[in-house]
Amino acid sequence: MNRMLVNAERTISALLLLMLFLLIVAQVLSRYLFAHPFTWTEEVARYTMIWLIFIAAAQVTSTDGHIAITLIDKALPGCMVKWVVVVSRLIVAGGCVALLPYGWRFVSRMFAISSPAASIPMGWVYLASFAGMVLIALHSLISALLVALDRIPATAPPEQQETGILEEPAA
Repeated sequence: MNRMLVNAERTISALLLLMLFLLIVAQVLSRYLFAHPFTWTEEVARYTMIWLIFIAAAQVTSTDGHIAITLIDKALPGCMVKWVVVVSRLIVAGGCVALLPYGWRFVSRMFAISSPAASIPMGWVYLASFAGMVLIALHSLISALLVALDRIPATAPPEQQETGILEEPAA
C-alpha cells in the first residue's frame, strides 16, 4: 500500500510540476503576444505550487528525505536509535493529526470565498495543506510501524523506507 501511495504522490507531483510549467509559459506568451496578458494564470500557478509543495512534502516524508539532526542517533547505541526514530515519527504523526480538526474547520469555511482572478473557491487551495498533513501523518505512522517491527532499520535508505522491503541486489 505504501508503494502505491508513494507512486501516486510522485505522479501527482510530476503532473502538478508540468501544469505549473505550462501555466508560466502561458503567462509569458500572453504577456508578449497579446496587448493584455491572461489575468488568471499567475494566480492558478501560485495555487498549483501550493499543492505541489504539500504533495511533495508527503513524498519526502515517505523516503525520510527531509532534513534531520542526527546528533542523538550517533550518541546512542543502535537499539535505542530505533526507538528514538519510532518516537520521533509518532510525534510528527501526532502533530499532524492534532492539526487536522482545526485545519478542516478553516478549509470548509474557505469554500465560501473565491479567488479574485480565477474565481476558484479558496477551499480548494487550502485543502492542499489538509491533504499534506493527512499524507505526512500516514507516512509517519507507516514508517514508525515498519521500524518498530524491524521491517526496516531506523536508518534505512530511501528506497527501503518507501516500500518496507529491502531490495535484493542484482546478481
